[in-house]
Amino acid sequence: MKKFNSSTVVVAHVSGGYLDIVRAAEPDIEQSIIYTSHQARSTSREALETLQESLAELKDVLSIPIEPRTTLREIISATADYQFGKGAGDLLVPENAKLKGKPYKLILCQIDGVQVCSYVAESGNLSLTLEGGKRIASLNRYWVRLDVESVKGGSIFAVGVQEADVAIRPGDEVIVINNDNVVIGVGRSDMSGREMCELNRGRAVTLRHKVE
Repeated sequence: MKKFNSSTVVVAHVSGGYLDIVRAAEPDIEQSIIYTSHQARSTSREALETLQESLAELKDVLSIPIEPRTTLREIISATADYQFGKGAGDLLVPENAKLKGKPYKLILCQIDGVQVCSYVAESGNLSLTLEGGKRIASLNRYWVRLDVESVKGGSIFAVGVQEADVAIRPGDEVIVINNDNVVIGVGRSDMSGREMCELNRGRAVTLRHKVE
């Protein structure tokens, strides 16, 4: 994937062991990944219909010129403020942000050619890239602290968590920082922030992107 631009969108229409491989490799992939089979077999009617819908949506989204659009800006900004707290929208969608997509469908947000986040219609939430995580780190919210310089593998387990924002709930988008407050990863929480600090076992965060 290194030969492709980081703004490229990857469609993963896989299941079973292949799905596990893609999810395991996801933290090392800079591009955004859209999964179309989920728990279903990739050849099932449900999965194929999802693939067809996703490709049609992407075709429409990617053919739209990259330009600021008020409606898309409002969606991203409002979602960011709701998801990460007041001020997140201004950090993720500054005046020079370029947006493309369809309202309440897939929306991509780029700054200076680098993707910072995407709006995912299925969840109604934002999915961060490393750059997006760095931009909202100053808010001091939804963070997980590790006593390491970088993260290995695609998961963070509770035993390795030094501190975490107690506001974190399972399924929240989180940023992973080290003791120098440097963002070293972004992903989805698998337990609450309090559980991350109190438990010595279990997966705390499923990483999406990490610093190499």
